[in-house]
Amino acid sequence: MIDGVDAVPQVSADNTDASHTELNGNCSSMHPSGGIVSEFFENLDNFLAAAKPAGKQLDRDSEKTLARYCYVLALFEEVFRAGPWPASILFRQQYESVEELLRAIPSQSVDDIAQMSNIVYHRFEPHFGEPVTLNPTFEGSLDVSGADGDFFLNDCLIDFKATIKPRMSPEWLRQLVGYVLLDYSDMHHLDSVGIFLVRQDVLFRWPLDEFIQTLCDEKSSLPLLRQEFRKVTQSA
Repeated sequence: MIDGVDAVPQVSADNTDASHTELNGNCSSMHPSGGIVSEFFENLDNFLAAAKPAGKQLDRDSEKTLARYCYVLALFEEVFRAGPWPASILFRQQYESVEELLRAIPSQSVDDIAQMSNIVYHRFEPHFGEPVTLNPTFEGSLDVSGADGDFFLNDCLIDFKATIKPRMSPEWLRQLVGYVLLDYSDMHHLDSVGIFLVRQDVLFRWPLDEFIQTLCDEKSSLPLLRQEFRKVTQSA
């Protein structure tokens, strides 16, 4: 099923990645520029306090500034999840200030992020105020060395994909199935799942029962599949 839009933003945080202190320590040990991480988050907090981006569309300059901060946040997450990558902008040189680091972000990447932000805003603006959980984890997340989704909107798990070429990858569908099965005891009470192709502004959304029955054995109930999946993950 393809919904023009069935979903998405009241926000609660279910999971937080590395703390500012941990990021600062990790980056500092890898590269001298890591010492500006604390300053980066302080500047970001000040920018957000002044711009107040929640629930509104920013002006062009502010949107681009926010895009630069988001790009650097993604680089930090890369370090947190996979360790240092010499080709990363973070490790190309020693940055003397946050401003210098932000200026190092390619302008085409800034424009690209800002454009996707604009798409998301216009697509989901009618749904602002609905309950959203960012980066939700699952009962079995630790059994697979950590796993978190993109977000819940009400009882729907939606995964964002920024692919340039429009497609529906089998890996994405298996990823959604994995998240659903990791919710061993149905703690999140999901009733649907979805994939949002950001660049194409297309939302695919399926009722959970239909989704599972299509991809799995139609005779297997979701609770049974979750039990079997739990045995596999906990014995690995």
